[in-house]
Amino acid sequence: MREERTGAPDPAGAADLAEFIRALERLRLWAGGPSLRTLAKRVGPLLRPPQPVSHSTVADVFKPDRRRLDQDLVLAVVRALGAGEADAARWRAACTRVHSDARAGGPVGVLRQLPADLATFTGRECELASLVRHFGRAAAVVSTIEGPAGIGKTQLALHAAHRLVRDGRCADVQLYVNLRGSDPEHPPADPAAVLGMFLRQLEVPAKHVPTGPAERAALFRERMHGKRAVVVLDDAATTAQVRELLPASPTCLVLITGQHTMTGLEGAEPHRLGAFTEEEALLLLTRVVGAGRVAAEPEAAGRILRACGYTPGAVSAVASRLRSRPAWHLADLERRLCRPSTGDHPPRVHWTVGTP
Repeated sequence: MREERTGAPDPAGAADLAEFIRALERLRLWAGGPSLRTLAKRVGPLLRPPQPVSHSTVADVFKPDRRRLDQDLVLAVVRALGAGEADAARWRAACTRVHSDARAGGPVGVLRQLPADLATFTGRECELASLVRHFGRAAAVVSTIEGPAGIGKTQLALHAAHRLVRDGRCADVQLYVNLRGSDPEHPPADPAAVLGMFLRQLEVPAKHVPTGPAERAALFRERMHGKRAVVVLDDAATTAQVRELLPASPTCLVLITGQHTMTGLEGAEPHRLGAFTEEEALLLLTRVVGAGRVAAEPEAAGRILRACGYTPGAVSAVASRLRSRPAWHLADLERRLCRPSTGDHPPRVHWTVGTP
């Protein structure tokens, strides 16, 4: 983490609440390591309004497993440790930022542990072959998987990644992050925060993670060089969000999913997903529900699939509903699922289903 000329720790590089708390502990050491009782006596008069503070309350500020901090208390602690108003403003801004990231869910990432592959993964054989056949060329392979919600982008990316890992071609590192590009409840993930997470997962100590996005991206490319790796950037919002998250080594494969076309990614191979064929949709329904139930009511099965528009997410949702209700006939679901058709138009699904 970057230090100011005074030598006091700077919280600007804290990527999350845990790092922010570690920076607070370093500030305490920088200030001479006052005891918690001494610090509590200094903190009380600095609160608005002034009030007695116990040493246990101050101790809670420094616990690394905290999920939330009282900002007024934090700023009083910072001032009690000798920070001036300009420094306190930086601590206030950093405290607000890490709490905002925590409320947004933060980037969800893993190292050497991809999210689970679906046992019922169906179809997409041409797209799957295209995703893996160029791996190992002279440059890092970047493939985009594009399409509307529910079309199966994430599951295709994960299925391809798991296949490469099983084949030993991406055995060193598997990185995954949900970039929240289409999440209506949370903002898109900050690329700099994602890079910080990736670097820590690549065993870069937090204090050595650069503050600047460009420096983080450079260190990420260095750490990934020569590694047999797959990076899944799921639900990307824009090209700008993913550009700095791309390794440069030919041993790395990057799979990017998103609802929008990733224009401007030089050398990226686009894969636009559409709905399943009728055969693929029927195969998925059969795998989830069971061959016997589907074979017993083929006409109802066909009408259900047409109502789903042969979209993988919708078919998977209604199939899971059937599997959880073994006493239902397919016709029972059809009656709940569809409105009566009019003219040449097929029935329509009543409830909303959505799978990335």
